[in-house]
Parts: sequence; C-alpha cells; structure tokens
Amino acid sequence: MNPKILCTTETHVTDEIKDQEVLIPGYEIYRCNAETRRTGGIIIYVKKSITAKMVINKVLPNNTWILGLKCKQGERTTCCAEPLKKTAVGASIASGSPSTSAAPTAMSTAAPIMTRQPTPTPPPPGSSDATLLSLLAAVNSFGDSLKAFREEQDRRDKEAERRLTGQLSQLRKDLAGKMDSLASDLRSVSLRVQGVETRVETLSTDLNDLSGRHHELSSSFAARSLEADERHKSYSEALRGTEATTSALSAKFEALSNQITRIEGERRASELIIAGLPETPNQDLPACILKAAALVFFNTLRMACTTGSSHLTELCYKTIADVSHRWYTPPDEPFACEPPVVHAAR
Repeated sequence: MNPKILCTTETHVTDEIKDQEVLIPGYEIYRCNAETRRTGGIIIYVKKSITAKMVINKVLPNNTWILGLKCKQGERTTCCAEPLKKTAVGASIASGSPSTSAAPTAMSTAAPIMTRQPTPTPPPPGSSDATLLSLLAAVNSFGDSLKAFREEQDRRDKEAERRLTGQLSQLRKDLAGKMDSLASDLRSVSLRVQGVETRVETLSTDLNDLSGRHHELSSSFAARSLEADERHKSYSEALRGTEATTSALSAKFEALSNQITRIEGERRASELIIAGLPETPNQDLPACILKAAALVFFNTLRMACTTGSSHLTELCYKTIADVSHRWYTPPDEPFACEPPVVHAAR
C-alpha cells in the first residue's frame, strides 16, 4: 500500500519536528507555505519554478520503505505520493511489514507524532549488502528521476517559450493592426481638420467681404443721410420762400382784385356816361365840354388798360375803338376852353 502524506502548513510544523529527526509512522510532512518538503527529518527546499514531477527518495533508518513524492507548483494544502519502484525493501510495503502496518490508513486519522524514534537495532550479519544495493537502487532511481525531470522541464520550457512566442507574435500582429487603424483614423482626422481649416478660411474671407460691404453701405447710408438732410433743408427753405411768395401773390391778387373792382366801377360809370351820350354830337353842348369829357374818359380807360390783365386791356381798347368810331375822334389841337375840362376832370 502507498504511504500516506501528511499535508500541513508551516504553523503546524513545530520546532520539535524541525529540530529533531522525528518520524510519523506511515506519513511524510509537507511544509506547504515554505515551499519545502520534509522527509524523515531532512528538509528539501523546492523552488517555485519547478513544475514537473519531482520524486524524492529516502530510505528510512529502519529500512521499512522507499517513499516517492510528486509535487506541483503552487500546491500548498494538498500533496500526493506514489511508490517509485518495488525493491527488496519496498516489498515490505506491499506485504505489510510491522513498521508500515502500524501506519494509519487515512488522512483524517493522523497518528500521534513521536518525539524520538527508538534506537534502531544493529542490522544482522549479511544485511549490509542489501542496504548497499538499496542505496544504489535509490541513487540510480533518483538520477533517472532527475533526468526525467530535466527533460520534462526542458519540454515545458520549450512549450512555454513557443507559446510565449506565439502570443508575442499575435500581440505584434494585433499591435500592428491597431497601429494601422490608428494611422487610418489619424489620416481621417487630419483630412477632416484640413476640411475644417479650409471651411474656416472660406468663412473668414466671406466675413471680411461682408465687413467691407457693410462699411461701404454704412458710408453710403451716411452720405445719403447727409444729402437727404441738405435736401430737407433746401425744401424747407423753398417752402418758406413759397409761403412768402404765396403771401406776396395773395396780397398782390387782393390789390388787383381791388383795382379790378375799382376799374369795373369806373367802367360801369363810363358805360353809363357813354349810354347817356347821343349818337351824334350834340350841337347844343359846347364843343369844349364834349372834348374834355371824352378826353377824361379816354385817359381813364388807358390808365385802366395799362394796369390790368391782358383780357381787360383788350376789352378796354375795344371799347375805346368802338366809342371813337361811333361819335368822336380825339382832336389834334389843344382845347379851346380850359375851365370846363378841369371841371369835367373832377
């Protein structure tokens, strides 16, 4: 039967077990937290990098068994054991020798720890050859195990190196792809930035043009505003002049109206005088009186015709022509009697 392995932690390994070569019958002590293996009072340190099968052989002082121990990286609370080979000494394990039959059969029933192994009895005569053969077999087995361990370690290292190389290659490919993607994105962003810069430049040019146009419109508006103000002033002055002219014309029209009224009155009076005159000269009246009346009448008409309108002037001269043609022609000589003329003129 296989020997039992006692898996424990460093806190469970007492100083007594560390300092003395004590044995637990049928068990080996595994100090997990310290990454060590303890076999028969001998502590064997195992590095963390060891991942292959490791077989530790130890011939106990009483030559009762040969123990094989297999360990893996990271094991701290579990262990396993397997026999290396069946030898003359190892046969006692299968046959159930007294030294091994006393060992417990399960981990849950751990045997009490013995603080001191009984002093081994001297081997009987002739047993030294068997012990030497056992030691040689153990050494050969350990060498084979070490060689197998190295081969397994080399194989695992190569596998790890190949795996790491593949991962590194994949990482390089992924990185190259990401770099290409980033470069493409960068080019796209650069093109977009160039487009934005072009658009900004166009907008800036348009803004400058609009600013210039606004300045021109502002100047034109200011000039037109001044011109409108000047026109308004001139129109205002013209309106004031027109008002003055209208006032003057109104006064003149009123004077003309008054004059026309006066002339109309004189004309009616003259018509009355003319109507009262005979068709032919009255021989009974003194000729000088008639001449004086006619002279006064004609002078009055001439004065009215020269100060009136064109229509009134035409009417006056027509009236003078009619009267002259009817009954009187102005004399070429001076009047003979002055007083009647003066009296008639009044």
